Amino acid sequence: MLSQQLPRRRRHRGRTNKHLPQKNHRHEELHRQAHHDPLTGLPNRRMLTERVDELIATAQPEDRAGFCFADLDHFKAINDRYGHNVGDKALSAVAACLRKSVRDHHCLLARIDGDEFVVLIPPPASTSRTTLNADRLLSALADPIIIAASLGPGALMPGSENIVAAQSLS
Repeated sequence: MLSQQLPRRRRHRGRTNKHLPQKNHRHEELHRQAHHDPLTGLPNRRMLTERVDELIATAQPEDRAGFCFADLDHFKAINDRYGHNVGDKALSAVAACLRKSVRDHHCLLARIDGDEFVVLIPPPASTSRTTLNADRLLSALADPIIIAASLGPGALMPGSENIVAAQSLS
């Protein structure tokens, strides 16, 4: 009886070890999803908070970190006028511009809420370094953002519950 159980356990261990890379990949993917904004791909509030906690835990008395906050003015009007699909494209475009502006400066750019972004500038963050990053953010948003869209006219046929879509326009 004991000899019949041993081979079964070995087979089970082999199956578990074979699937270990898949489990690691799933774990990494879940970690990424928990720490990044799904729309922009930027780190989210949770990741920002964890990084701040890490900085506080390892900080020396002379260490200083900087923060730059960006809130898009009147963004609700874009969603109200053009719809959330266009608003999402605009947020993604804004995130890409902001990401480029701080990419080479060892900063963490995070989307913390709908139209709110934060840049964490790790130590040493002097007033001039923080101001320089704030200026970069403003410059990144100075140029107009082009959003491509596709239009597809449709018609509601009388007496029918179906919407008939015409050829898509690009």
